[in-house]
Amino acid sequence: MISLFLVDHSLPVSKSVRSSLEALPGCRLIGHELAVPDALNGIRQRRPDVAVISVGSDFPTAVETSRRVRTGEPSARVMLIASTPTSKQLVRALEAGVHGIVTNPADLMVLAAAVRAVCAGVTYLSQEATEIMVNDYLRRKARNSRKTQFGRLSGREREVLQRLTSGASTSDIAHALNLSPKTVDTYRRRAMVKLEVTTVAALVKVAIANEVTAS
Repeated sequence: MISLFLVDHSLPVSKSVRSSLEALPGCRLIGHELAVPDALNGIRQRRPDVAVISVGSDFPTAVETSRRVRTGEPSARVMLIASTPTSKQLVRALEAGVHGIVTNPADLMVLAAAVRAVCAGVTYLSQEATEIMVNDYLRRKARNSRKTQFGRLSGREREVLQRLTSGASTSDIAHALNLSPKTVDTYRRRAMVKLEVTTVAALVKVAIANEVTAS
């Protein structure tokens, strides 16, 4: 039988979470506190297998509570139930020593799987939490890729691109930079190849999105 201790700062939410935990097969809820000091004392006294911390709207407090639980009762495993965490918040929770994170509301099967995994010493992330972190990673990777692509632009290619974003025509750019229109077109095509776009509209859009604009 896995013993659980619930820490929750929000009474309306805690009733729902508590009911779910009490319904988990093979688990027993041995304590429930709303105030952090009372929760820390209760965890030290009752020594649960898993301390379940329901985040509510105050993620930093939940992370700090997790850190204090890990410090005060190192043998206890810590699991967070969070509503709408960001990737950065999830990373901070893991850095604080949290062993499992489940997004709320979670069905009983997910909660049961999380509790069993955490109790067995396995770090557990629910599917939603995993997707949040993966999607953030992919977005950052795409941004870094764009930065690398823009870094490959020559000075002239960047100048042409900056003037394109301000609405200048090929002839306007040629006159301003003392180049032939054909040479301007060459720089524009090279920029399109390096930035992997196929139209001038897409070229201008990606330049503006990455703040490569005329000063």
